[in-house]
Amino acid sequence: RPTVLFCSDAADEPWWYLLKEYEEAGSFTVQVALDGNRNWPYHDKHLTLLTPLDPSRFPPPKPHKEREIIFGFAGNPGGIAQLASKQVVGRKLMLTPMLKYGLIVRPRDQIQGELGEAVKSYQECVQFMSNVRIMPNFSYTGSCETLHVKGRVVECGYAGVCLLEMKGSPAKDWFTPGEDYLEWDTPQEVGDIVQRLTDHPLESEKIGLRLRDKVLKEHTPDKFWKKILDRL
Repeated sequence: RPTVLFCSDAADEPWWYLLKEYEEAGSFTVQVALDGNRNWPYHDKHLTLLTPLDPSRFPPPKPHKEREIIFGFAGNPGGIAQLASKQVVGRKLMLTPMLKYGLIVRPRDQIQGELGEAVKSYQECVQFMSNVRIMPNFSYTGSCETLHVKGRVVECGYAGVCLLEMKGSPAKDWFTPGEDYLEWDTPQEVGDIVQRLTDHPLESEKIGLRLRDKVLKEHTPDKFWKKILDRL
């Protein structure tokens, strides 16, 4: 019976020993890297794809001039990590300085508390993203030693958001920097972009719609599963 393995951090080297064990044992017919980074041991033999997400969860994109949130982030604040090189990196380290540029953060994971508080749904997260003009992305893998393509990139496409992606991200292997998204290297660069685009919603909208068009053409679930089924 054919079997498929999905790995969301296949470009993260700590996973490689296990992926190699699976390959040598013939455990899976197809291994699928969901993180869009082709730098993993079996890219040439297996599949590297982007996270499949359901476009029907997203409403038709609202014009940017009507969106209430200029600069927003849908996701958890994350943490800080020290690399093998002793460099300190992490989402929280990058996100915190962006707050002074007006960044509104909507945490993604809110589990039910001891008093039975309501759990915020994914659809609420979708509604938030659909009301944002510009969104930064933090492309670190789990170990923070390398970068990959988060599912948030696909979500921003569906939502028609102007995506700000970290320089060096493998998103450039799937989309065109400067056209489908904008690159950044420091929080200050992000602040400069936000300041420049704040009074130009048509410009941010143009970038968001280009990303949306490419995601809908190339990265919807039907195309994702066709590649896997063809391989099987």
